[in-house]
Amino acid sequence: MHKAGQRSRAELERCRSVLRNLVKASNYGIIFTSSATESNNLAIRSIITDYITASGKLNATVITTPMEHPSVYETLKSLPAVRVHMLSVSPLGLLDLDELNDALKDETVAMVCVTMANSEIGTIQDVASIAQACRAAYVHCHLDMTQVFGRYNVSLNQLRADTVTMSAHKFHGPKGVGALFYTLTRPPPTPCTTGGKQEQGLRGGTENVPGVAGMALALQLCSDGLTRDGAAERMTRLLQGIKVGIQGIVPDVVFRGGVPDVDGYHGLYQTVSVVLPARASQLAAELSNLNVFVGVGGCACSKGQHSMTLEAIGASQEEMWRTMRISIGFMNTDRDVGRFLKCMRVAMARLENVVLTSS
Repeated sequence: MHKAGQRSRAELERCRSVLRNLVKASNYGIIFTSSATESNNLAIRSIITDYITASGKLNATVITTPMEHPSVYETLKSLPAVRVHMLSVSPLGLLDLDELNDALKDETVAMVCVTMANSEIGTIQDVASIAQACRAAYVHCHLDMTQVFGRYNVSLNQLRADTVTMSAHKFHGPKGVGALFYTLTRPPPTPCTTGGKQEQGLRGGTENVPGVAGMALALQLCSDGLTRDGAAERMTRLLQGIKVGIQGIVPDVVFRGGVPDVDGYHGLYQTVSVVLPARASQLAAELSNLNVFVGVGGCACSKGQHSMTLEAIGASQEEMWRTMRISIGFMNTDRDVGRFLKCMRVAMARLENVVLTSS
């Protein structure tokens, strides 16, 4: 290999080491991918293929929840040998561990797929107990932790899931790069991309070296912020300010799911889901005109599709139309919160004028 290639390979291995250290994953291998979507695909397709091959069974059961990313649902739907066992969730979006343990008694269960933190309503699952239940049943545990990395201090060695998904852009890294962590106590994932020997032969295709370097640096900066700058506490305070401000503008607003200060409930500290007395899409359009951008009906890229998450926690169709997701990041400040609330007040007033004029 020429010197330029050697430098690229060395940089990839340096980044692998950095990521392992940051998320305490010395017991894990890392496959660099293009996204969390690819990582979820690789994990699911690999495990199902290996399970059917090793067991000789014609079908495999996958236990999951109605709050997963489409890359989980659509992948499972595309595999004809897979039967999906969908767990129910509470109004807060939490799965029932007793129901999970009962489902794990099925001898055809190949894996459990669960998102640790839901991007729409902020619910954080008890993934330590989920992983432990899977180990007790000798079932593969796959966790999508895309919303967690860079926002919480994580120890994969302590968690002991079998495969874990990461995506760089969720912690201010570049788009188009992610990773799949896999435990070294099991055989590595079966490649789903053929024709290349990159990533130890586990994922064919030229590695995105600049993207991987950006991902490692972004996670390092976020981790430093959590440890040194108290970023989590500051963002919790900002989110609380947003909630109080919205209540002052819209007294009858309803907050859904993972709000950290509701009955001690543990949810994401940077995301809140609100049910408004107006169509969220109309409000989002008014806010967009003021250069404020929010998610509608669950996520910003839903393209009019209804949210399975909101449906799972019991929201009506009308409530889904009136649901807006507000998220903040490490770089947001008190000034940003003040500007958002000012724009929120202006947007709501404009909508009220439209309603009055049309009536």
